[in-house]
This record gives sequence, structure tokens and C-alpha cells, in this order.
Amino acid sequence: MKALMFTALVLSTTAKAEVFSCPARYPAEDVTLSDTVPEGKAVGRVFSTALSSAYMISGNLYSEQDMVPDTRRIKGGRNVGFNLVKDPKWLVCVYGDRIQRWQQVDPKFTDCEVQIRQVEDRRGTPTKTTASATCK
Repeated sequence: MKALMFTALVLSTTAKAEVFSCPARYPAEDVTLSDTVPEGKAVGRVFSTALSSAYMISGNLYSEQDMVPDTRRIKGGRNVGFNLVKDPKWLVCVYGDRIQRWQQVDPKFTDCEVQIRQVEDRRGTPTKTTASATCK
């Protein structure tokens, strides 16, 4: 009976969690910079860039925040806990050091843990980063 109750409790708490993942690479794309340049249209290119990190924000799109996350280093990466109090909520995936992808998270979630992992080659050099957020 205790095992059945424990299983029901675990299933009820895990059923409420949702996982949001960062794509491994930011796609290459052409971007129109301006249609008002006297010489004609100005176009830029964003090159495909590998994922480097991720974090959470609660508040307006592109806002900055002074949150103090709960960071725990683990083998192969780190887990970073965030308590999100304002809406909207965002998972921010960082590519290189200048490109950000903002993914909105359902307002019903208040606690998210971002799992950042780095795969290393035989010499210990990071070769790939993965990131996802589990929100409750």
C-alpha cells in the first residue's frame, strides 16, 4: 500500500513538470537590416552558432534581472535553479557570446531548474553543450 501511494505521489508531481530544451545550434539566416539605405537594401547574415549556455528570466522580453540562482556544479556541467515570480517567464538560450534565443515559458510555472551539460573530448576540451529547463 505504501509503495502504491509513493508511486501515485511521484507520478502526480512529475506529471506537472514540463521540459523546455535549447536547440544545439542557432540556425544560419539572412536578416534585412534596413529598407531605407539610400544605396538599396542592407542585408546581414547570422552564421550558425553552437549553444554555449542558458538561463531563466522573469519579466519583460529582453529585460535584465538581478536574480540569485541556486547553482550546483555536477560532473559534466551544472544545474541552476530559478524561482520565477513575475510574468512573462523566459528560457534564454545563449549561442556564442552574442546571440540569444528567448522561449516563453507558461506562466503557471514558478520554479525552473536549468540543466547545462558539456560533452568533452579525450583531452577534456568541451565539444558540445546541451541545455534544458525543467519547470514546475
